[in-house]
Amino acid sequence: MENPQSANVGEYLDFVSRHFDDIIEESIDVVRKIAKENDSDIIRDQAIKLVKMYDERNSSDEGAILKKESDSGFILSENYKELLNQAEAIIDDIRSNLTIASKDLKTIGSFGHYTKIDTLTNFLIKADWKNENNSETQPPFLRLTNLKQLNDPMEGRAIHDYLGIDNTFFHNYQTSNVFISSLTVVSDSLPMWKEYADSCQGAFLEYDMSYLEHIVAHKSIEFVKIHYLDLNSGAKDESDVGKALDILKQIFEKMQEFEGETPLSDLAEKLKKISYLFKVKDYEYEMEYRILINLDDTSVKTLIENHNKSLDKNKDLLNDKSLKKEDIGLEIFDKVNYNDLLNDKSLKKEDIGLEIFDKVNYNDFRKYIVLSPKDNGRYDLFVYINLAPLKYSKVILGPKVTDADYIAPYLKLANPDIEIKSSKIPYR
Repeated sequence: MENPQSANVGEYLDFVSRHFDDIIEESIDVVRKIAKENDSDIIRDQAIKLVKMYDERNSSDEGAILKKESDSGFILSENYKELLNQAEAIIDDIRSNLTIASKDLKTIGSFGHYTKIDTLTNFLIKADWKNENNSETQPPFLRLTNLKQLNDPMEGRAIHDYLGIDNTFFHNYQTSNVFISSLTVVSDSLPMWKEYADSCQGAFLEYDMSYLEHIVAHKSIEFVKIHYLDLNSGAKDESDVGKALDILKQIFEKMQEFEGETPLSDLAEKLKKISYLFKVKDYEYEMEYRILINLDDTSVKTLIENHNKSLDKNKDLLNDKSLKKEDIGLEIFDKVNYNDLLNDKSLKKEDIGLEIFDKVNYNDFRKYIVLSPKDNGRYDLFVYINLAPLKYSKVILGPKVTDADYIAPYLKLANPDIEIKSSKIPYR
């Protein structure tokens, strides 16, 4: 594969991964080139993981050399552009370290989230009601929230504080097309009950592992681990991510020598791809993970563009003026809903994995962003993953839930396979 930006590069990396032992020796140079040059964070992460697997298996190769250099002190470039390239390589390495493949989820544990009972029974696990037209309602799908609309006012700022980037550096509002859903491996924690489950009156929902693996395996979806930063004690972080951050900090300090010559906005732009992977150490007890999709990633953009081209092609065929009634000699059956053909569910699920918001006229990535009006002209922004209906394996009712007999039977009716338990915390 000569072109690291090829539309088939994802399939190529999948093939290398499946036949790693047989072909990695002859493929490693191409994989390294993809890891360095491809525009997509998702594709580069795939390639970086393959490079790391190869380097770990071959102790005399580039990976060992890089490790030795980092142990003895990272050599900073004296050239600004090279320094920026070094920063980008470190950022990609951090991102790769915190990104988890679907096949590795089981090795970590069970994942879930806290919620209110009202949300649980009305939106997440609900009976198979009929709507006003006497037809079945749509099953619930996993909802991801726009990164800028999360509860934490410091969201995305921890990495900047760690590096010492002043908040006043950001003069303009920073938008984001990253959408996330938070998960945790902590299933029965009093601080979490208080914070995220209606003051202990809510529930904890554990995702079905097969469902989660299926979602995360999709080529546009990522699963990441949150890394917690100690901004106060000065204690050294000896993890791989901590060591990489230390080098990144050195690079940022070196870059300030070029102030006035080239703006630091170049580095800030590159940091956007990992800013949502960090929180301050005060939240470490949450042990947070995130499912995310970045609609600005080039591989996701390509999926959307190809999907739209496919729809346009179908539309052209259906509207082909050359196929007139008098030419064919057949009456057209006008009760066929051709829009159903153009909005083929299988295409959406296989190619994009996102539900289309049919109340807008956009024909790019914006058609997947659901606009939910709030008070006073405000809007929530969401996307829904429609690869499969939401599926949970367990519900734990909070320590202050006193009417379980009006919740548990309903949940069992809606999902007979669901396991229901009560919190073991003796709350007073």
